[in-house]
Amino acid sequence: MELRFPHSISGKVKRFPGKGGWYYIMVPKKYTTLSKQYKHGRFVRILAQIGASRWGTSLLPFGKGVDFIAIKASIRKEQGIKEGSKINLQFRFIGEA
Repeated sequence: MELRFPHSISGKVKRFPGKGGWYYIMVPKKYTTLSKQYKHGRFVRILAQIGASRWGTSLLPFGKGVDFIAIKASIRKEQGIKEGSKINLQFRFIGEA
């Protein structure tokens, strides 16, 4: 059985300022609200996918009730993602049926 990714977000990749600044995509507030039922401790663990690349990560707090998903270097390299790239990221909450 193929793994489903029921949630999809699109947007431009941003980068935190400074050397080593993380690359990320903002998460719409509706997912921040939905995510509360999947929270493990301080974080909401997810499985994310861009193209054929998958990785385990978390929704991370950005502030004011908004979250972001960091995009690790290996995924950016595999998918040719740079700051400003428009991407479609699919994800599922860990523990979601």
